[in-house]
Amino acid sequence: MGSGADKDYQSQREQAHQQQSHDKNRALLIELTRQHDELSSTNRAHESIKLGYDIDSSIHIPDELMLAIGPHKLPLGYSPQMGSDDVYPPVGAGCFKFPEELVQYMAYDIEDQCPVDDVLVHRLMLEGCEPLPCRRCRLKSPANYVEPTPFSDSLWATPPDTSIIWDPYTCKVTGAS
Repeated sequence: MGSGADKDYQSQREQAHQQQSHDKNRALLIELTRQHDELSSTNRAHESIKLGYDIDSSIHIPDELMLAIGPHKLPLGYSPQMGSDDVYPPVGAGCFKFPEELVQYMAYDIEDQCPVDDVLVHRLMLEGCEPLPCRRCRLKSPANYVEPTPFSDSLWATPPDTSIIWDPYTCKVTGAS
């Protein structure tokens, strides 16, 4: 009879141990879920601070632009190493500091002639929006374009005025009189 009591006692101990192990696993799972939810909400709340820019919701940023410089979802979802489920491009984030200028820069007709906005382009680049998002328009070509001088001679020759677009400049150097 002693061996039957020992088996019952051993069975009860195993059940108690399994229950204790199950409770520990459940508690660990609950704690991990809580931490994940806390991290996710913290990341969403502080996303703009972490990145150094805040996207003003009143300014409509074109989808084409957001695709170039906006965040991208990770293919496998949330990554604990990154603390996020988004990847932010390392370049172009400075562009979000100037949303009005960026929208103005991206305002053009696709496959038409690009606007002459060199001043705006230089201002954006000097403020850290570099590289600029690509535009799908054609650059203006000079009116009376002249083929350039061959390479070795072109190092010592001034290009003709007709080969340069002078629109963004207020003055130009003309030949000596």
